[in-house]
Amino acid sequence: MRCRDVEVLWDEIRGSCTQSMREAVTAHLDGCPPCQEIFQEYEGVAYCLACLPQPEPTCDLAKRVIAHLAQLRGSYASPVILAAILTPVSP
Repeated sequence: MRCRDVEVLWDEIRGSCTQSMREAVTAHLDGCPPCQEIFQEYEGVAYCLACLPQPEPTCDLAKRVIAHLAQLRGSYASPVILAAILTPVSP
């Protein structure tokens, strides 16, 4: 397993991945000091992010966006046009 392959899998080994994948990443980390150092920094950042409080959902986000666009409208020569676009979203 190469270093860049391990970096891509860090999030997965924190969550759901196969036992064999977790073992392969751990084996690489055990033998690669540069990856160990980067992984420790990554884990520190991941821990800090996990400790942040969950943001409150805002119901008025669309209103705030429209108000902001209306404010910007005065600085543009052409009118601001809003459109809804449906896109497929996959996990």
